[in-house]
Amino acid sequence: MILAELLALKRTDDAGLTAQLTQQLRALMASGRIRSGAVLPSSRTLSAELDVSRNTVTHAFEQLAAEGYLRVAARRRPVVSDDIEARFAKPVAAPRRETARKPLLSPWASQLSDTDWPLSYQAKFRPLRSGLADAREFPHEIWARCLRRSALRRRFNDQTGINRPGLREALRDYLEVNRGVRAEAEQILILPTAQAALTLIAATVITPGDAVWTEDPGYPGAAAAFRAAGATSSASGSINGA
Repeated sequence: MILAELLALKRTDDAGLTAQLTQQLRALMASGRIRSGAVLPSSRTLSAELDVSRNTVTHAFEQLAAEGYLRVAARRRPVVSDDIEARFAKPVAAPRRETARKPLLSPWASQLSDTDWPLSYQAKFRPLRSGLADAREFPHEIWARCLRRSALRRRFNDQTGINRPGLREALRDYLEVNRGVRAEAEQILILPTAQAALTLIAATVITPGDAVWTEDPGYPGAAAAFRAAGATSSASGSINGA
């Protein structure tokens, strides 16, 4: 079949003759109508068959050669590249992977997954909500100054953990005066959150099967920590995460 019969150029198209010819030749090669290794007419022959200027065909061939569709050489007719079929072949569907099995959880993790903690609050925040402080009352400026001062004073080679002796001693003095707690500085552990502290306490003092009482309503994170440690409800109380 003559190549010109596969092409339909419109002189009134805004895209222009060169762009139309480039696009149509590209589509013919991508669809397999023109196969790898096929030898195309020379620019002089194809321009005469299409009744367009030779520059129109030459520029289209050069563009397709730059994109890797054609191999061109001086005084030779353009040849379709050998990898056209491979380039446009439909990808082989990857074998379906078996559904990943859920990891086996430890008894502790299984107990934790049965709780409703952490709670997800979707409603708009309102005043006096349990566990929600008034952000306006927080001393943001003082806190920021303390953080900056601490960062400037901290030695970069200091590898001491957060349980610093000086801090533990200061906390011991504060707790003794303000809370009536009698303790040694070595007995104080500083943890990142109250939830982390409750989890550590539960894991330390609760044996699976122990009965634990909690307030209802109360802090649900405490109930979650106790239940995850294996605690159970008693006749007079219950572990309530609500």
